[in-house]
Amino acid sequence: MIKRILWITLAVVALISPVAADPTFYGPSGLISMPTAESLEYQQFNVGYDFRGTGKEQQGFYKFNMGMFKNVELGIVGGATPTEGVFINVKYFLISDATRYPMSFAVGLQNLASKSDTGLYLVMSKKFQGGFSGHLGFNTFISDQIDPTVMGGIEYIVSDHMSFLADFSGKQKTYTLNGGLRFAVYPDLSLRVNILDIGRQSTEGGSYYSVGLAYNRFM
Repeated sequence: MIKRILWITLAVVALISPVAADPTFYGPSGLISMPTAESLEYQQFNVGYDFRGTGKEQQGFYKFNMGMFKNVELGIVGGATPTEGVFINVKYFLISDATRYPMSFAVGLQNLASKSDTGLYLVMSKKFQGGFSGHLGFNTFISDQIDPTVMGGIEYIVSDHMSFLADFSGKQKTYTLNGGLRFAVYPDLSLRVNILDIGRQSTEGGSYYSVGLAYNRFM
């Protein structure tokens, strides 16, 4: 009964307003865990808050991103996670073709000032017919040693109001798979529900969920 009510609620809310670009679970604009090559435009910003639970503990944290200059997205992430304090994220949008289904590239730095989670990434995004977009990238964590990993994901836009997302990312040769749903509550406000580490590959105690809100607007 509860599941039926939840699905009915999702279907009704999805008819209200269009989906907008959101910050990822870890800060930069993108899918669930991985950033994409779709940066915010100049003077566009998004702010988000996520609540996550693992069954043992619950944590909340915030993120803010803004198109500071042409092709440059600057953001911060903080709260209960990361535990080291507030981190800075920077993404530079490199190039995009002018076709109907464009391919774009971006490079970025994530979690600047972290002792073990600072990462340098390169990502490519491509739109396809039928509401699909694909994303593939490489991430290198910079700590005592270089830790290069691959990341990838897809998004399927059901309508202007709802999309399904899936991605994977890795760290220290361990890859995690994530799935999620994103839909709009109002034109500038979206709700996200994610399940992270579906295969229970990380050392954080298995799969966990996150529920968050994101607000997107131009100044």
